[in-house]
Amino acid sequence: GKHLEVSLFATIGDDELGRWFRTALFAEGNLAHAHLVVCEHTPTSLCAVLSGAADRAMATCYSSVSQMRARIFAEMLSATKWHALHLGGYCSCPGLHTPATLALCKQLRARGTAISLDPQYINSGGDSAARDAHMLAMLDIVHVFLPNELEARQLVPSAGSVHVALDELAARHASTLIVMKRGAKGAIAALGDRRWVAAPAPVDAVADPTGAGDAFNAGFLERYLANPGDIADALRRACAAGALCV
Repeated sequence: GKHLEVSLFATIGDDELGRWFRTALFAEGNLAHAHLVVCEHTPTSLCAVLSGAADRAMATCYSSVSQMRARIFAEMLSATKWHALHLGGYCSCPGLHTPATLALCKQLRARGTAISLDPQYINSGGDSAARDAHMLAMLDIVHVFLPNELEARQLVPSAGSVHVALDELAARHASTLIVMKRGAKGAIAALGDRRWVAAPAPVDAVADPTGAGDAFNAGFLERYLANPGDIADALRRACAAGALCV
């Protein structure tokens, strides 16, 4: 298939962890495709994932991540015509919840860039009402929205089930493809009144679910960008990528 070249846009701190991150990217041969903004006098964000047999928790430092701003990357993103832009961990980046981000994404979409967004909800701190309002505004701009079941229901608190939440989001944002991750139940996608369902890929034993959502996103987007008309195939690839991760 066609090779997909990926660039990373991120903020890091000027501490030892930030220097290690840059060194690791360079060692992997990825530094040429990384647009890293070093935040002075700032520790690099870190997330410690505490995985248990039936549940997990995350303890996160949002220091450098909280300094993500649309204006920091606007010039770089506008200088090149990008095939796609994926916004990951969006709720962890409150500095992106601004009119400037909406304007930048509208500009990129008008130039032919396919835009996708994963919310990665956080449950503490910040103005959740303003955050959710901005998220709903983003849903009218992005091509693909990739929430999990909990995240979808948080955007539609009146919904009695995940299916009702999906139907509500699809009705409100009829031109946006909603792809809901359901873990061991697989995945379901909606575009207007159309629906696609994918069974979970078989897994002999779960070692650790950390990163499965991002792996799912990558698997889906790689196939979707190659063939936007075959949502069913993209869903199957996404479930397989998530299963390989766990």
